[in-house]
Amino acid sequence: MNIFLSNEKGKKYSIVKFNEPKNISILSGKNTFNYFYEDNYVPNVVAWNKLYKASLFKELRYKEGHYFEDEFIARPLFYAAKRVSFLREPLYNYVQRSGSIMNSAWNLKKYEDQQLMYEERIDYFKNNDRRLYKLAVQQYKNWIIAIYDENCNNLDKLYLSKLQKEYRKYFGIRISNTPKAVLKDLLGALNIRSISKLKSIL
Repeated sequence: MNIFLSNEKGKKYSIVKFNEPKNISILSGKNTFNYFYEDNYVPNVVAWNKLYKASLFKELRYKEGHYFEDEFIARPLFYAAKRVSFLREPLYNYVQRSGSIMNSAWNLKKYEDQQLMYEERIDYFKNNDRRLYKLAVQQYKNWIIAIYDENCNNLDKLYLSKLQKEYRKYFGIRISNTPKAVLKDLLGALNIRSISKLKSIL
C-alpha cells in the first residue's frame, strides 16, 4: 500500500507511492518484480506496508545479522506469491526519526550488506529471467556509481577498488544500448569517477 511520511510529532508531509502498473490492481508476484527497478522503489521492498499469507513463510526467513533484511527477502518472497494485490490508498504512517537505522550514518557494514543483496538478486535472476537479470545488474551498477559519487572520500580505498572490479565484471550487460548508455557503461568500466565529471551529459 502507499504510505504517508510523517515527522516525530505525527504531522504528515508527503505520500510515497508503490511502483505499480496503472489501472491494474492484481499481478503475479513475479510480474510485480518488474517494478522494483524504477526510481523510489523502497515501498516495493519494505515489509511494513504489506500483509502476507502466513504460508509464504513456511520456508522463508529473514536474513539475520544484516542490514536491508527486507530487500534480501523481497526476491524469494515475491516469487513465491501467486498474486499480489495493490491498495493505492495510503493507510500507513512512516515516521521519520533522526536516530533510526534507516536515517543513521552509513558504515562499511551497510555498504557490504547492500552489495551482498544485489549480488544474490543478480545470481538468482541470471538463470531464471534474463530481463530481470539485466535490470538487477543495471541497478547494481547504478548503486556502485552512486557510492563513488557520494562517498569516495570516506570509504576505504581497497573497498572502492573492489567496487570498480565489480563494475567491470558486469560491463556490457545493460537494458539500453543508446549512445549515452553505452558511453556511461564504458566510462564506468574504465574509471567510475569519470562519470561524475561528465554527469551533465550523461
